[in-house]
Amino acid sequence: MNLKSVVILSITIVIFMTGCKENTPKIEEQKPTKTITDPLVYDATIIAELTHVNHGLSAILDQISASDSLGILAQHQETKVLLDKGIQELRALPPLNDNTTYRDAALKIMQFHRDAMDNQYKRIVEISVKKKPSSREEEERETLYEQMENVEENLDERFFKVRDQFGKQNSIQLPESGDLKL
Repeated sequence: MNLKSVVILSITIVIFMTGCKENTPKIEEQKPTKTITDPLVYDATIIAELTHVNHGLSAILDQISASDSLGILAQHQETKVLLDKGIQELRALPPLNDNTTYRDAALKIMQFHRDAMDNQYKRIVEISVKKKPSSREEEERETLYEQMENVEENLDERFFKVRDQFGKQNSIQLPESGDLKL
């Protein structure tokens, strides 16, 4: 089995295991329960969580583009839940080799998006569900997108630097960051 097959299999297992969980406890109560010793599985776990949440964020933008008010509201709520679960999953991920730097960089991205759901995205949704937003509201929406994009670019850049360092520290070849879409 080559490295690519191992990574794909690991991601598939993580996604399957994540989707099968029920009655997940509150974030504050979550304690590390997983034991992962393989750095590739650790990476796949983190990337799977970020990718899963990214699909929810993209779906909000798709609903906004489609001008589907009910879809926008529903997807906003669903994405908040996805983010809460993703944060919970990452917090439950124990350190690998006594190091949480990589996990914590992913958590910062998740927490940024979760906070944005209650602030910037909330306002974007309010504007987007209106039948005819004013030009001022449309400008405000664009400004909010730009502000979030700037913060997200910095967080993503930091995340990929930490990820590259994680690969080097663990002497593993990780898939190129250009192949990942966060």
